[in-house]
Amino acid sequence: MKPIFLVPCLLAWSAAWADQPQTVVSSVSVYNTAASFAAAVSGAVTYGFNGTPLPPVTGLLFGPQTVAGVTFNSTGFAFLLRLGSGSTTYGAQFFSGQSPNANPSDVVVTLAGTQAIAFKYGAYATTTGTPITVTLSTGDVYTQLLPPIAGTDTNFLGFVSTTPITKITLATVANVASPPPIAYSLDIVNFTLASPVPEPAAWVLGLLGVGLLGLRKGQREP
Repeated sequence: MKPIFLVPCLLAWSAAWADQPQTVVSSVSVYNTAASFAAAVSGAVTYGFNGTPLPPVTGLLFGPQTVAGVTFNSTGFAFLLRLGSGSTTYGAQFFSGQSPNANPSDVVVTLAGTQAIAFKYGAYATTTGTPITVTLSTGDVYTQLLPPIAGTDTNFLGFVSTTPITKITLATVANVASPPPIAYSLDIVNFTLASPVPEPAAWVLGLLGVGLLGLRKGQREP
């Protein structure tokens, strides 16, 4: 016997589920720890800047840098560098956006589009605790404070969006400190690209669609 009677049941259940109040969430979710970001995404891959050779004498390379299709630049000076060794410079090469005359610094990140991206960042030459703003191409704006120890400590900041993110601007901002903070650098140590884990509602609708297609196919069989 063909399970035709299940089709109206499934359709009725689907309509009833759709009529239920749904929780309205922001189009972008923010994660301040690597663990919480990892739990919200799949297929995460972390990229650094160690693969680009640096001049042996100066130890820095001017200009924007592109890794895994993601371009890092600055409206001020853009560097790829490694200073000294060990934890005092994050223990790795890093990208730095720097400003002249202690003006606010920024890093401008552009890419084709991703729904999940995260950064490990700090500042080796900026007053600790300086606030920064992070502006996404989605129009969302977030604020964090730079970590306590310049050039050693880092912050983690991740985003999962319902729409592709194509640009992120991280910029230091002034605060009310007197004298004002030195805003000379903003550093990206590494970044992570991933895919968002589907919400439970998406799984339910997907399974429902597959079930209805299967039943429809069954109806056509002689």
